[in-house]
Amino acid sequence: MAELEMILTRCGGRAVARILVEGTESGAATWANDRALANLARFPGVNARLDAKGIESNRFGIATSGHVLLFRPDGRLIYQGGVTGARGHEGANYGRDAVISLILGDEPGVRTFPVFGCPLETAASSARERGR
Repeated sequence: MAELEMILTRCGGRAVARILVEGTESGAATWANDRALANLARFPGVNARLDAKGIESNRFGIATSGHVLLFRPDGRLIYQGGVTGARGHEGANYGRDAVISLILGDEPGVRTFPVFGCPLETAASSARERGR
């Protein structure tokens, strides 16, 4: 969340962020009160919503928390991957720099970067169901 906040700050309102929060309906209250999420909500264009059944994460093939997809206004995917250099790590990294470059209209050095996060339970559950 800190890296996303940094990206939004650096890009000065030039991006819209849709944040999907995985969890149960009862767990959503915890996320809704989370300070990091509340900080992000102050930015224009930031919208967080619950993906309780993992429908959206599964639709986009997201299996790990912190996975970022960046789309152009015409809907074309131009970046996918992580924006941290390690799990829970803040600081400069190729993923974050690529997202900032793309939003600001520059050509990045990479268009994908490894995602360091926790496995999403709904993605794991769906994979198990498909394997039956």
